[in-house]
Parts: sequence; C-alpha cells; structure tokens
Amino acid sequence: MPPTSTRPVPSAHPCSAAAADPKTAGYNIHTWEKSLVTSILSAGTFFGALFGGNLADWIGRRLSIIIACGVFSAGVALQVASTAVGLLVGGRVIAGFGVGLVSAIVIMYMSEIAPKGIRGAIVAGYQWAITLVSSRSTLGRSGSGGGFFDRPAPEGMAR
Repeated sequence: MPPTSTRPVPSAHPCSAAAADPKTAGYNIHTWEKSLVTSILSAGTFFGALFGGNLADWIGRRLSIIIACGVFSAGVALQVASTAVGLLVGGRVIAGFGVGLVSAIVIMYMSEIAPKGIRGAIVAGYQWAITLVSSRSTLGRSGSGGGFFDRPAPEGMAR
C-alpha cells in the first residue's frame, strides 16, 4: 500500500480560471488595468522620442544610446519585479521612454555615420524592419488566425 500524503488537498486558487471573476478573466486584474498596462508603453515612447534628439545633441549620439538602453533596462527590471499593477505600469512607462529615446537617436546616428550613397537605404531599411516586426508580432492576435505568434499553447497552459 502506498504511503498517504499528510498535505491537504488544495482548493481552487484565487487566480485560477474556476475562481475568477468574469471581469478579470483569470488574471486577477480588471480589463481597464490590462488596457493601461498595454497602452502606457506608447505614452512613454512618445515622450522619449520627443526628448531623444535634444539628449543626443547635448551629450552625443553614442552615450545617448547607452543611456537609453540603461533606461529601458531599468524599466524592464521594474516590470519583472512588479507584484502589483502600479509598479508594472511604472516600469512600462520607463521602458517606453527608453524605447522612444532609442528610436529617435539610433536613426539619427545611423544617418550621420553612413556613407552618402547608402544613407537613404539604411534609414529606409531601419524603418521597414520596425514596421515589419511590429505588424508581424500583432498579426493574428485578434483571433483571426495565421499570425506568427498565434500558436497553440502547451498542454496545461491557458492562453
């Protein structure tokens, strides 16, 4: 006869799909909070892009790119360390600010160091790659199917 366990049988966890409020859809955060977490990155990106050119003129292109990567890394660290929506939102704003800095400074730096004959192709290729990656990563997210990241979840994992 196998030994019996002395641990109690766990009940439904508050974050499980069985115990979830329909308004929170199993993740224990409300829909408006999910929307905020998703969209706040763009707000940070907007302000980072506005500030990026002045920062690059003030301290130089390369140092600005390094600082922007540090800002982005700090935002990611806050997101990873977050245990509540407030810290997650703050991390998203900071990471977005870093993304905005990089998006404004890198294109400026590339256009300044590239030879005159290929400058336009490099800048256009950079913008095209950003557009391709962003459109490819969101393809199929609305449930239309066929998206690059629209793959079935592993067994036992919710989507």
